Amino acid sequence: MQVRSRRGFTLIELMIVLMIMLILMTLLAPTMIKARYRAQLTACMDTVKHLATALEQYSVDNKVYPLALNPAFTTAYLNRPKVVCPSSQQDYTYQVDNVEHSFTIYCGTGKHDVALPGVVLNGFPQFSHHLGSVTVK
Repeated sequence: MQVRSRRGFTLIELMIVLMIMLILMTLLAPTMIKARYRAQLTACMDTVKHLATALEQYSVDNKVYPLALNPAFTTAYLNRPKVVCPSSQQDYTYQVDNVEHSFTIYCGTGKHDVALPGVVLNGFPQFSHHLGSVTVK
């Protein structure tokens, strides 16, 4: 009597393995998407903080905030001609109130909204190390 050696996998075995892989992918996909979004939001918040630090440096040097985030300002204080959100590549919106000696930086991209208001403490403007508001859409 001859015994045949078994080679390969049956169709049922392959389908079970594929189903297990599909289930694992459906469980991991939302986590991976959230992690990517969180990384983009963190990069945006980091850029806003660097921009706020540059605005403070300009304010110390010139006693007023710049009227706009123009290339001359960003090149001089950030060593780059333009500052954009890393996740959406859109420009930041900037509002200044030189009477109150404060500013607010907005990143309203449609994906997330970040606002960092300036704070005046003891007559000296500072930005808060905590973001004023972050809205996740």
